[in-house]
Amino acid sequence: MNWHALLPSLAPRLTASLLLALLPSCQRYVPAPLNPSSGLESYRTTSLNSPEIAQALRKANLAPSGSWDVPKLAAAAEGSNLTIRRVSADWEATRAAIDSAGSKPPVGVSLDLQHASNSLLPWTYGFLLDYTFETGGKKIARIMKARVDADAAALEIAKARWDVRTAISLAYVDRLAAESRSKALANASVALAAWEEAVKRIADAGQTGRFEELTLNRERAILERDSAEAAKQIRNADAALAQAMGLRTLEPASISLKHLPAAPPSPPSLASLQRNAALGRPDVLSKLAAYAVSEAALRIEVTNQYPDLRLGPGYSYDQGQHKWLLSPGTSILPDLNRAGLAQAEAARKAAAAAFLEAQNLALGEVSTAWTEYSGSLGQVQKAEALEAKSIGVAAGQQSLVDGGVGNRADLLQVRYQSAQDQVAVDAAKFQAWRALVLLQDATRYRWNGSNF
Repeated sequence: MNWHALLPSLAPRLTASLLLALLPSCQRYVPAPLNPSSGLESYRTTSLNSPEIAQALRKANLAPSGSWDVPKLAAAAEGSNLTIRRVSADWEATRAAIDSAGSKPPVGVSLDLQHASNSLLPWTYGFLLDYTFETGGKKIARIMKARVDADAAALEIAKARWDVRTAISLAYVDRLAAESRSKALANASVALAAWEEAVKRIADAGQTGRFEELTLNRERAILERDSAEAAKQIRNADAALAQAMGLRTLEPASISLKHLPAAPPSPPSLASLQRNAALGRPDVLSKLAAYAVSEAALRIEVTNQYPDLRLGPGYSYDQGQHKWLLSPGTSILPDLNRAGLAQAEAARKAAAAAFLEAQNLALGEVSTAWTEYSGSLGQVQKAEALEAKSIGVAAGQQSLVDGGVGNRADLLQVRYQSAQDQVAVDAAKFQAWRALVLLQDATRYRWNGSNF
């Protein structure tokens, strides 16, 4: 049998057979289209009783029943907040890129068939392999960059979790503040009603004028306005809490929140908070990770100066002669990659400037938030001092009434003013709690005794 005559017709078949043999090991594409309607339906059905939230709570060793505080709400958000889910998916993608960065260059295979019409053996055939040998540590540089990309993505997870926790904390404080304000206003309304009744009796006796009635009407209108505003604040806080957790708007209205302590804690020193922010804030560390990425990119550009080596062993049959081929080759960049190096060095310089900027902004934000929180604590003390004076005035007025020389209407008026001062104390305390949340957000650090 003349194999040389048959080979030109068999070669394409052998090549096709080799490709078909490799196909079963290839991964097939599986489509996964997104349906916008399914996202809408998922939002409508997401609940604190969903399996994802129950699993997130179990992972944090928390029970799905009972009252809720910020740590429990933040743990539940791990199962419902889509931002956390998205940055986690980004991190998984960067981890997969590490394996891709360490893969070897592909091996090339080529088949050569030629026909010479004036020859006794007209067919010339052969095949050639193409191996690439990377030089200069390119593979190691790619792996290092992929790893720092993964580190940067992990920091984005920490940043997203903290952002969600801050949003939950602010909504939590606003909800408790609105509830407390609503109760304090209800107590003030009771005190005002007693004052109104006393003035009415005096008016019936003809001992008061139109001015007192107008004053009472104005106070009642103010109370109704403030009570309506407190009810709106409760609804707004529930909506903000639902948005932070990725839940339906109305669901948080059905849960019970744990109360905060009677007084906000004193903050740590400004110097310690600034140190924690400068060295540990996720956004600052993200800029540091971006700098590490720019360094890794520069390392890759340095390795690109070195030409890769290619080796192409092969075989050919040429008019009765068997020939073995060895075809080494390489490619040299005309400017030794100077343009790529200059760009990478400029990117590293920009990344360094971005890190220093982020660190400086963090220090300024901590200083501002610390000043705001310290001032809020001072406002609480002033509000409590004013309330104490109101209580003292009420006690003195009570003594006058008990001695038969005081006016009961005046006593009830003072009690109403004391109830209004209690509303102001509650407002000052919750304003301080809110400032505490923002201070922790500025530092991205939870110190001992923090409820958030």
